[in-house]
Formats: sequence, structure tokens, C-alpha cells
Amino acid sequence: MKGHRIGLRSLPNTRDYGGMQTTDGRFILPKKLIRSGELHKASKEDKKTLLNEYDLKTIVDIRSEAERLLQPDPIMLPVMHYDDTARELSELDLLQHDLKAKGITGTLSEAKELMEKLYEDLVVSKQGINCYKKLFRILLDHEEGAFLWHCTQGKDRTGIGAMLILSALGVSKEDIYKDYEQSSLYLKGQKEDLLLKCEKHPEWKEGVDAWCEAKKKYLDIAYENIKDAYGSVDRYLKEALELSQEDITTLQDRLLV
Repeated sequence: MKGHRIGLRSLPNTRDYGGMQTTDGRFILPKKLIRSGELHKASKEDKKTLLNEYDLKTIVDIRSEAERLLQPDPIMLPVMHYDDTARELSELDLLQHDLKAKGITGTLSEAKELMEKLYEDLVVSKQGINCYKKLFRILLDHEEGAFLWHCTQGKDRTGIGAMLILSALGVSKEDIYKDYEQSSLYLKGQKEDLLLKCEKHPEWKEGVDAWCEAKKKYLDIAYENIKDAYGSVDRYLKEALELSQEDITTLQDRLLV
């Protein structure tokens, strides 16, 4: 197992990181770290699976306030729920809800540039840094059961969170890239649905591709900005996200075997 997809009916991009190996030969424990997309679509059966089979105890929603109000997470007692905004609502988020909304044509034509800017902002903007700093603080306070974080697609904001958590645990950069790119596979159905809606506008195809795909180039941009600003991911974790070596050791001891 290497961060396998959880077989849920309504949540296609939900993964358990159990089984991923670190560079020192240890493995992430199963049913401890879960990444996902929007949870409001979760079926009754899927919620039971997360609660009963995965012992879900903590959810961190890193969507914008507007997204949370529009499509709130389901109440899943006794799960602790936290809000932690990685960025405010943007034109990109409107694509998820209404292709006929004003300005969508322009947004799709600029999707590539918007996505590239997003991956820069997520790691170096004040809001992005504060979001992932809080995500780690919540993770450090979480001791039992599964910890889940999510955004809307479970690809970009969640993907950066995954990259940082896996880095702190000692997973190789190569495996982090492989994991990141899996979102393209799991969200293939969503992309095909969107392309179908755009069939009368073939000029939008490139923009849909830029928005829906987990492209290696996007993660490259995040790594490059971290390197330019902090020198390395390790220094970023310690200086930007204010994680001590003791914090990192605590996470490794708790989540690895």
C-alpha cells in the first residue's frame, strides 16, 4: 500500500496515507492521515465508513469561508471540526459551481496563469503560511484516530498540505510527486463532466485541462518558491510554519512505524 484510495461511493479523491514509506525505512500507519475533497457530497454509507472503519476523529476544512457557507461539511459526531482558510474565494472556485457565471470565459482562458499563481501564493503568502501553520498545530494536538484535511477538489490546497505533512514525516520528494499526480486520475470523471458541459466551447478545453489536472509543474512552482524564500522545505517547516525539531519528531513517532 502506498497512500491508497479509499473506496467511497461519493468521494472519489479520498486517500489513506497508510503504507507510504519514508526515506529512513519506516511506514506511515494506516487509518491515521486522510486527504479528501469536499465532504458535503458524502453519502450516509461513506460517512459510516469514515467513522467506523477509519475511526475519524478530526476534520480540517481549508476551503474559503464562502465555500463553507455554500456547501457546509456534514456534521459527523463525535468528530472535531476545524476551519482553516488557505485562500479566499477566487474566480477558479466559481468553475466548480456555474460555468455560465459572469467572467467564466475569461477565467478559463487564464486558468493556467491563475493556477501557477495559486501554487506560489499557497506557500509564500501570509494567508497560505498561516493556514498550514494552523494545520500542523491541529495535527500535533490530534492523538487518536484518523485526521482528515480537505478543500473542494482535494487537489491543490489539500495537495500542498499533503506535500508539507509528508515532507515532515520524511517521505521522498519522488513519492510526494507520485502521490500528488494521482489526483488527475481520481478526478478524471469530474474533468470529463466539465468538458461535456463545455462541448460547444472547444476553446475552453485548455483552460479546463489546466484547472482539473494535478500537473507536475504546479508542484514544481511550490517547491521553487519555498527554495527561493527559505532555501529548503526543512527550513520552511521550521521557519515559516514554526515547527520545532521536537514537533517533527513527535509527529514521526506518532504516525510512523
